[in-house]
Amino acid sequence: MRKRIFKLVVKFGLLVAALCVATVVALWLFFPEEKIRTALERELSRKLDQIVAIDSVSIGFYPDLEFVAWDVTIVDPRTSQRLVSAQKVRLDLDTRELLNKRYIVENIVVTAPELEFDRDITGKWNVEDLIGRLGSSEPPTKEETAKTSPETEIGPIAIRQGVLHVHDKKSGIRVEVSKARATVDLNNDLIRFDSASISLPAVQAKTSGTLSHLSDSNPVLDFETDVRVEKEGPLRNFGPALISKKATIVELSGSVSGRLDSLTIKSSFSMNRLATAGIATRGNVKGTLKTNKNVFEISSLDALFGRSKASLSGVVNGIGSSGRKISLEGRVRFMLEDAQAIPGVEALERLEPAGAVTGPVSVVAIEKRFDVKGDLNLKEAEITFPKLMRKQRGAPASLSFDVRYVMPAELIVNDLELLVAGAEVAGKGRAAPASTPWLQASVTTSDFPLQILDQLPSASFEKGSLALAVDVEQARPEDGRITHTGKAAIAKATVELDALREPFRELNANVTWDNQKAVADSVSFLFAGSSHVGHAQISNFANPRLVGEVHTDSLNVRAITAAVGREKSRDDEPASAEGPGMSIELNVEADSMDAAGLKTGPLTTTWKGSADSHSFSPFQIQVFGGALSGTSELKPSEEGLRWTAQFEGKDMSLETVIAEFHKGSTKGSGLVNVNGNISGMATGGKENVLRSLGGNLRIAVREGEIMEYSLLKDILLLTQVPVGPSLIPGLREVVGVSTLLDVAKTAGRTLDPTRVSFHKIDGSFSVAGGVAHTKDLRFESGTVDLICKGDMDLAKNIMDMKIRATPLGFVGSLMGKAPIVGGVLKGTKEAILSTDFVARGPIAHPDVKLAAVDKLLPGKK
Repeated sequence: MRKRIFKLVVKFGLLVAALCVATVVALWLFFPEEKIRTALERELSRKLDQIVAIDSVSIGFYPDLEFVAWDVTIVDPRTSQRLVSAQKVRLDLDTRELLNKRYIVENIVVTAPELEFDRDITGKWNVEDLIGRLGSSEPPTKEETAKTSPETEIGPIAIRQGVLHVHDKKSGIRVEVSKARATVDLNNDLIRFDSASISLPAVQAKTSGTLSHLSDSNPVLDFETDVRVEKEGPLRNFGPALISKKATIVELSGSVSGRLDSLTIKSSFSMNRLATAGIATRGNVKGTLKTNKNVFEISSLDALFGRSKASLSGVVNGIGSSGRKISLEGRVRFMLEDAQAIPGVEALERLEPAGAVTGPVSVVAIEKRFDVKGDLNLKEAEITFPKLMRKQRGAPASLSFDVRYVMPAELIVNDLELLVAGAEVAGKGRAAPASTPWLQASVTTSDFPLQILDQLPSASFEKGSLALAVDVEQARPEDGRITHTGKAAIAKATVELDALREPFRELNANVTWDNQKAVADSVSFLFAGSSHVGHAQISNFANPRLVGEVHTDSLNVRAITAAVGREKSRDDEPASAEGPGMSIELNVEADSMDAAGLKTGPLTTTWKGSADSHSFSPFQIQVFGGALSGTSELKPSEEGLRWTAQFEGKDMSLETVIAEFHKGSTKGSGLVNVNGNISGMATGGKENVLRSLGGNLRIAVREGEIMEYSLLKDILLLTQVPVGPSLIPGLREVVGVSTLLDVAKTAGRTLDPTRVSFHKIDGSFSVAGGVAHTKDLRFESGTVDLICKGDMDLAKNIMDMKIRATPLGFVGSLMGKAPIVGGVLKGTKEAILSTDFVARGPIAHPDVKLAAVDKLLPGKK
């Protein structure tokens, strides 16, 4: 179509010129100027089938014949629209050649010609009838002209200040060519454009060059063009506000050369740095425009964006039609640091991109649709996926994608595959601001190694695999919240938490999550030397909180103590100030517990843990045949891991307690109750742990028996020594010696020091530095009462005690033989006859010595 219009325009120009010359010469010989003007209007109107108007004509004779037509217009009679106008058309004839019957027009100068080309919404151009009229008959050949008329030659036709208006109402495009200076040289079969300005919405251009071989069906072009693309019209909202109105966005310069049906096009371009965040963007394009096929073959398109580069080639089909198609393919090397400057993708900064992405890409553009495919190598790239992983430079990785972009703002990801650390991540999605929801995406993965998830808050993985599926959705672009749901399968993982010294091993779990929480079912793992099963959920992902339940066959207190309480993050740097890290709250059930060798029955507790402390509150333990309950806390300090406990024990078996802590022959029976609060350090050796103990403790044992305890045996033996009247001054004033001796012989010698029953054992201890101190430990039985005061060094396993013993069997018999004083002695059993002992040495077998014997009557000290 363009080629046909171009040929018709050339024919139109030549025909008008010939008509003008012939008419002027003929009319000049026979008619005055007014008749010449009228005849010329009539002849041109008939030939063009348009209304041709000439305001006036003038003829000059010196130095050569000159014909001038003023204010020439051509109007379409059907629409009354002006098609062509010219301020002045001047012809210079060689008068000497007229004598030889040769009409030579030396010059034709057309001043301020103006052409109006319009296309209506149906697609019809206003000049189609005019061009069709010109094309209905061919100009006479040179041979025909020679037979019927004198020889005519036309010299150069100069066009000054030419203007061309093109208005395509169907597409809404306006194009204006102004300030055109051109010369039509019919003798040399060319048109030379000295300059012309071209303007259309957002585009300003200047061009110069030649159009030669006009008589051929395939003329030759050779043009140089400079183009500016400005921020106006369809580009008025382009780029940041820093770019002012009508500022230049893109500058291009290039050339067009070759035959009309095969034009070679070369161009270079550069962009305003304000539009590319200060990054220099430039490039070159070279190709061949085949007008007869409406095809532009791009042999090379090289573009530079900062340090990024693209080298492409391809073809544009259907040029000038609404169904045009652009197909490009080649290679890119994109520097990820440049991506942070792309307008509207500030979120890329969170990815901390660095390094290069290289590989082949292809682009297919049809109207407002762009299909982009690529297979990129990411080995040289560094990318951080926030709170998930960081891909390091040098680590093998690749990215394949198939993406479609539909203007103005719809993005469709048909397929995306990321290969990293030997695992595949596949995804697809869609983003369209006009839709609700505007963003939808899904991602699935094969089993990939968990070690690559090195950006998780408060956690890291040594080994294990993960397979997951995630769906993402956002209602509107302006919403800050993105909804996401997913599920994952974790297998044989080893995970470290900032709150723990020891990792969870052999972790297996099925996990589902949404924006609010993640739920893990069928969880199994090894921790602190024991296997566990349970379930849990994590909420508040910004500062994660893990809650759940866990069951284990056996719980090792020593291993648990060694496993909890990290003082620093896993990279041995202070914990991040972004948040306190993950907190833990687990309901723990154990079939048994091992506490430093002490085996217990079932245990239940709630474990609450963080990087700063761990508490077990409350706990319930079946131990020593009874129940122990209370609360406990582990907390890091500068010295190490400190623990505190408040507890109460009920109805525990004394026999079991003695068997656990005393490995000798001593045995016992009775029910033990205990309560207290104790603290200490959980780090270091056993002696250091015992030396760190401090707090308070109260013990009560009721209705039992002690067998084969050396301390008790030694005291009882010493209290059975017969006592004469001379050893008890003042007593003979109350009873007779014979009675006393009788009591001593019968009551004292019935005691069995190897087997002592008791009513209760009761006392309190204050513990400091691993030493337990008591002031009121009491042992009450039907045979003897003991009051103990002193220390037990738990670290050294020794005692230093003062013990006051009162042989109650002896005193009771004495009271029965001495009724006179019975009332006087009531309530003063310990003052009647008591013996002080000192016990020093190992707690199991202390050295017991007699300290003193006090024989006190009432009122005597």
